[in-house]
Amino acid sequence: MSFLVTLIANMAGLWVAASIIPGLHVTEGTTTEQSLMIYGLLALILTLLNMFIRPIIKFFSLPLYFLTFGAFALVVNAIIIGLVGWISDDLIVSGFFTAVFAGLVTSIVASAARGLLLRLP
Repeated sequence: MSFLVTLIANMAGLWVAASIIPGLHVTEGTTTEQSLMIYGLLALILTLLNMFIRPIIKFFSLPLYFLTFGAFALVVNAIIIGLVGWISDDLIVSGFFTAVFAGLVTSIVASAARGLLLRLP
């Protein structure tokens, strides 16, 4: 249940980020079902990277987290978004700062969506 909620929340976060950030492009399908499948695939990749790769990156960059008082999390988010774009041809990230803003927007929207979805009865 928690994995599915995280997947849906990440899908919403990616959709909002792709909608408002000019340098972040997602391949649009010809139908709504194709677009949902593309965002679902991207959200699945993002969720799996957050589950397995993010803890490794956080462990090895722990001194940078302390040195920057946690602001290095933005860079880790950008790395994860960049990896999603590298793994999938459906997401095009035009630069580092685009990835930083995309990671910020995606994490804020996904956190809000996850909080709302988990409160549903």
